[in-house]
Amino acid sequence: MTTIILKINEKSIKGKSLLNFLKSLNNEPYIQVSENNSEYDPKFVAKIRKSEKEKSHKVDIKNIWK
Repeated sequence: MTTIILKINEKSIKGKSLLNFLKSLNNEPYIQVSENNSEYDPKFVAKIRKSEKEKSHKVDIKNIWK
């Protein structure tokens, strides 16, 4: 399977036409159209956001092996 990522300007006439065409292909069994605006897995993003809120501490790299 090949994945193609397109950035389409939905405000232009050609962009709207292309997007409508791609959406019409979504009913075909060999094509899957996904409108995902994020380049990252949502579970991964949620995990990172959660870790940002947790308490953390800095390690002095000069004294790490002492």
